[in-house]
Amino acid sequence: MSAEGIKGTILRLPMIYSPGDRLRRFFPIVKRIEDRRPAILFAEDIAAWRSPRGYVENVAAAIALSAVSPQAAGRVYNVAEREAFSELEWARKIAYQAEVRSNQPASKGEFVVLPRAQTPEHLLMAGNFAQHWVASSERIARNWVTRSS
Repeated sequence: MSAEGIKGTILRLPMIYSPGDRLRRFFPIVKRIEDRRPAILFAEDIAAWRSPRGYVENVAAAIALSAVSPQAAGRVYNVAEREAFSELEWARKIAYQAEVRSNQPASKGEFVVLPRAQTPEHLLMAGNFAQHWVASSERIARNWVTRSS
C-alpha cells in the first residue's frame, strides 16, 4: 500500500460459496436434508454464529471493479453480502431451496439447537464462536454505485 508509484488495494474476502465450492461448505446440511433426518442438530454457539459470505460471481465482480477503479487505489474494502446470516439461518435457507427445487418437503424433521455440552462431538466445530465475524461492505457498495452510475 505504501510503495511509490503503485497504489495497492486490499480486499478482505468473505467465505465464498458457489455450486463448485471445493470446500463443500453446505455439504453437512445438504447431506442431512437429503438423508431426511428426523432432526438436524446444531450446538447453540454454532447456530448463532454470523460470518460474512459472498457468492463467487459477486466476489469476482468486486475484485474486477477494484482492479480497474481509480477510486479503489489505496483503500481497504470488505467484500461480503450485506447481511451476515447465522449458521442456523443459512441452514434454513438451504432447506427452503431444497424444498423449492425438489417440489416436496426437504426433510422430515426440524432444526434443533442444543447446548454445546449436549451436542454430539462429531457435530462440533473447532473455534471460538462467542464472537461473530461480521464486516460491513458498505464502502465497496458505494464505490460500485458510483462506478456504474
